[in-house]
Amino acid sequence: MRRVLLAECNSFYSIIITMGVLSLFFIQHAIVIAYLFLLIAIIIILYVILTKTAKYLLNNIKKSNKPNIVPVFMNENITYKTVKINNREFKYNIYSINSLFEPSINTTIYSQKRDWYCQTNKANDKYLPYAMKDYYQEVNPDTIYKNSVYLSKVYVNREANFSLQECDLEQRAYHLIDLIETSSTLYNQSRYFLYTFDYEFCGLQLYAPWVSGIAQGKMLSALTFLWKAYKIPKAMKMADEFYNSFFVFDNINYSFIRTLNGYYWIEEYPHQEYNTYVLNGHITALFGLYNYLMHINNLGDYRILYSAIESVKQMAMSYRINGGVNLYDLYYGKPDYWPERTIFQQNDLYAMTGDPSFKHYADVFSQDIISWRSNDYVRMIESAKNKSKWGKVLVVLSYLMKKLNYRGV
Repeated sequence: MRRVLLAECNSFYSIIITMGVLSLFFIQHAIVIAYLFLLIAIIIILYVILTKTAKYLLNNIKKSNKPNIVPVFMNENITYKTVKINNREFKYNIYSINSLFEPSINTTIYSQKRDWYCQTNKANDKYLPYAMKDYYQEVNPDTIYKNSVYLSKVYVNREANFSLQECDLEQRAYHLIDLIETSSTLYNQSRYFLYTFDYEFCGLQLYAPWVSGIAQGKMLSALTFLWKAYKIPKAMKMADEFYNSFFVFDNINYSFIRTLNGYYWIEEYPHQEYNTYVLNGHITALFGLYNYLMHINNLGDYRILYSAIESVKQMAMSYRINGGVNLYDLYYGKPDYWPERTIFQQNDLYAMTGDPSFKHYADVFSQDIISWRSNDYVRMIESAKNKSKWGKVLVVLSYLMKKLNYRGV
């Protein structure tokens, strides 16, 4: 009996000791895990605080300091004609406009494969992509513009393409026009495409709803192309309304026209306090004016088109970085993310006007890009763009090895 009791006591003590050891083990690990979670939480909090602080400081620096980029005007001694629009005076020169000109971007769009246009048994929305998913806006003016270019061109070529003869192209044209109407607003006989999300450009805050000059130009071009191909009256009426918006200066919420030293400028990101002077936005919108005046209203006021062209002629070299990538804007002065576009836009302006200045600008920008790409570092970045992560690592390592070998290290 005594032996049994001793055995039970020993067993009980063993259990207690084992439980104690296990408790200490779990307590120690629990403390380690708790410390890990605490460390992760601290890192996250510090990251949020630092990013928020950096963003706040950057925004305030950009908002409190005016741009230090001074536009360069090419020929200030020229005697200009002037046009007065709503009590504002703009300089202009008369250009000999080529009525057969077409922006090169249209040819590029048409050459891209589209797989939706002859799917008559499918819903239009699926085969006419247009959403701005990143900003939760249903209509993207860029894809509306591209689809309008394509619809107008395939309509012209439908007789030569048997697969197009059964397509209800006109229905798709009506669909695009309806999308433009529902995503825009009419105010004092002027129509505006509205962005329904807040947007920040280099620290400048644009609050919804806001209007962009480049979107206005693209809508004007889109409606012009659809009218030219399908002769839908609603397209012409809405094009007239978009055209009217290019003469509005006193609407704080919707106006996108600015003046700079007497020149007419179309703002892509119209801020109430600062001007950004985005070159691509102005030129793209300028092409919208050209398309409308050539194909819908050839009795319209060409002087604003002349003034918009003259603005580019006078200010183009403000965007130049000798031997480098041209500037995207004149507010923040960041490099253009697609510098080749500047080259073919200047060539387009030369084809439109015959003015050799634009051909010269295209050649200058082209030589700068060639010089920039000849740089070893730039070539390394360019070659790594489309590679995998390990591919990027190998490209960088080969670049470093080449530099070390070159320096004799």
